[in-house]
Amino acid sequence: LFSCALVLGPLGLMFGCRRDVSDTPAAALVKGPRVVLGGDVTLSINVAQLPDRRVKVEGTTNLPENTEFIITVAETTPGFVGQSKCKVRANGTFETETFGTKTGLSAGLYSAEVMMPFTCFQPPDVQKATGSKGENLTGPLVSERKDVVGVTVRAMKEFSISGP
Repeated sequence: LFSCALVLGPLGLMFGCRRDVSDTPAAALVKGPRVVLGGDVTLSINVAQLPDRRVKVEGTTNLPENTEFIITVAETTPGFVGQSKCKVRANGTFETETFGTKTGLSAGLYSAEVMMPFTCFQPPDVQKATGSKGENLTGPLVSERKDVVGVTVRAMKEFSISGP
């Protein structure tokens, strides 16, 4: 059985596209009725910094409800790396648990990457919309690598933590 761990982390399969995204909270981005996969895959990311210098990653997408994401937050210089899983809600939003140590993240530059693992590892209801190998997914966020297990979707956003 293929393990999704092979594609995890800042050094795993780094193909995909980089996209600038909005700093608007995810709930504010949802407008009107939601269209699932009404064209190219969309994925917007917002990084919310909490008062304790930890962060949450949230956003919106046109991928189906229950699509599973793996989110990685990593310091650009060797340092903090954290991962979390979450699912797309019915309204197209997603939100992670809190990232950071008990004392918060150190000042510096970070990246937040949202990745949809291979479609063959998604729940059956998601595969029905995306195709079992992602054949219904299009756009710059969809990996160009199409092999026996399918495609992935990735988006990334850089952010900084200021302070001492």
